[in-house]
Amino acid sequence: MLSATVISTILELYQGKQLFPKALLVVHSDHGNCTRGFTLIELITIMVIVFILLAVGIPAYMSWVPDMKLRSAIRDIKSDIEMAKSRAIRENTSCALVFDTSTNPDSYMVFMDNVSTNLVRDAGEPILKTVDIPKNVSMTGASFDGVAAVGFNGRGLPYTYDSGPPAQVLDLANPGTVTLQNTKNNYRRVRLTIVGLSRIQRSTNGTTWVDD
Repeated sequence: MLSATVISTILELYQGKQLFPKALLVVHSDHGNCTRGFTLIELITIMVIVFILLAVGIPAYMSWVPDMKLRSAIRDIKSDIEMAKSRAIRENTSCALVFDTSTNPDSYMVFMDNVSTNLVRDAGEPILKTVDIPKNVSMTGASFDGVAAVGFNGRGLPYTYDSGPPAQVLDLANPGTVTLQNTKNNYRRVRLTIVGLSRIQRSTNGTTWVDD
């Protein structure tokens, strides 16, 4: 939305144009007939309006982009968590997500964890999706009972894996989270409960969270 200053400027330019309706008339000849074109005042008015819109709009857009990317990225993570859960239920097997903050950019993978249920992709386990976190957004944490991965069993319940000894698959004991931060220090996270329900939360300090 244009500011009051911008609107005032446009009105002033328009009023100035009205005072000189015939100034510097641009004409062209077509078989001896003259056709009225744009006046110089009209062209200048249009150019000034365009420049004002660019001056106001570009900074606002550039400020908005990091938050847009943050919201989009966290929605994608939530959607992929729900996709993994749905796939595990439908095929009555295990499906997992593994999050990696050591790469550049940060990334995560969704795969069928059905050869050896250990939250590690083994040979023969199909990859469903690999996703890079977008520019200007970073993954500041992913923890599911201390593991940066989570899986869903055929009942749609989340699990983690303890390499032991003894090595064992464990039901998720506490809510897990995946947290993203953008360059404006705004935060979004997906919180997954022990029964497999996920929701998005937001924060401006990474400590106090409210549902988005």
